[in-house]
Amino acid sequence: MLRSHHSGVIKNICLPFEKLIMRKITLDVVPDYEQLEDDCPRTTAIAALHGDQTPLTPLEDEFVFPENQSGQTPFYTFTREEVKALNIASEQVYNLLADSLDFLFDEKYRHLIPKFYGQEFIQAYPEFVDYAIYTFQNEHEAIYGRFDIAYDFEQGKVLKFYEGNLDTPTMYYDSVVMQHHLLTRLGQEQAQYNLHQENLARNIRKVLGPQERRIAFLCDTNITEDCITTELLFHTFNDHCDDIVLFSDINQLRYDFSSSRNKWTLDEIEVDVIFALYPWEDMVVDLYAESPNPLKEWRKWADKTRFLEPAWRWFISNKGVWAWLTYLKDVLAADDPALAQFVRDNEAAWQYVIPSYMEKPFWLKDYVRKPLQGRMSNNIGFYENDQLTHETDGFYAGDDCIYQAICPTTSADNGDTRAIVCTWLAPWDQGLALDMESSGIAVREFTGELLQVKHERFMPHIVTD
Repeated sequence: MLRSHHSGVIKNICLPFEKLIMRKITLDVVPDYEQLEDDCPRTTAIAALHGDQTPLTPLEDEFVFPENQSGQTPFYTFTREEVKALNIASEQVYNLLADSLDFLFDEKYRHLIPKFYGQEFIQAYPEFVDYAIYTFQNEHEAIYGRFDIAYDFEQGKVLKFYEGNLDTPTMYYDSVVMQHHLLTRLGQEQAQYNLHQENLARNIRKVLGPQERRIAFLCDTNITEDCITTELLFHTFNDHCDDIVLFSDINQLRYDFSSSRNKWTLDEIEVDVIFALYPWEDMVVDLYAESPNPLKEWRKWADKTRFLEPAWRWFISNKGVWAWLTYLKDVLAADDPALAQFVRDNEAAWQYVIPSYMEKPFWLKDYVRKPLQGRMSNNIGFYENDQLTHETDGFYAGDDCIYQAICPTTSADNGDTRAIVCTWLAPWDQGLALDMESSGIAVREFTGELLQVKHERFMPHIVTD
């Protein structure tokens, strides 16, 4: 595999076919789904147990390519320099997002949180905000995350960052396991940028601390992709540390309110670290529906139990963060020398930020409307000359929205499809506590005008000289 740009070392790659001149190619390889199922035996067993009575489906139905019928699989090609540029841009933007919270969470600007993150939600759940700020100020680490990036495939150039899926990112199995599996079957394991599992494994102690922990990996096991993602992360920890690592359904998690414990438990076992593949906003609503409410007691357990991903990451996954950045740069920095210096220090990252607003400026005629907490491309509207041209349905119609200038991604096959490039983040042992390293790339290809789950598919990549 390619080395990260941090090390300055990228291996030379020789492919067993003529020099590639096309961005999108088809190679003579297909997945071995029986072998792939060996990577996630728990998910496979759960799928077999539930059969057709739940949304679970066989792995091959999740990840099959139509081209497989002819013994081939499509790939996107990137040069080493293009991968390096993606890495640099991703780390610059991540640092911008995370470091901006130093200001947002400061007493001077904390009153702006409802403005950018949904007034109704923030006011309804104040303990969540306080807890999230605590996790940031106490440097609770994260273990993964994914950026979605508009890309110029003709020029091999990063255009803009659409969003950071830094709470519950999808497509992990595809990007890590399927990608490596296909390159291995080609005999070209080195011709990819796919280091997330390796970098995460190397940094487990950085995330957990020096003491042995009890770690619970939890998800809704009725959802195949969530189950696969959680199991892969479970195996990474289980294989690379001596801690007690557990895997279960999120509905088995409990909080013990007894004064002698004040701990989270899984099947009566106290746990110190909880990975929950579950949106923070949904978890907050669920916890507030309980009586008593564990989140109202967070000060009693926050030093005993950590969540992955930590609550502060919700504030850079929520799409309101892009409006916060725009407001910080265009308005607040004019009157605050510290913010002005922050803008200058992050000059390279701003070129990738799409101007975003909580209220549509009168002069913005071509734009995208996105719900703040929206997921899976739900309830997105595209406007040209202030007229709605395309819209997706979904579950977030009542959510507050941001308005972003339109920045279309491009096509690698003369317009038959379009695609975005994704980058994966992992903990970085050479950085500060909350720093992350760009550790992998993937491609999401789609048909139609809008990126939607039902019209998209993961595409593997191959890296050339």
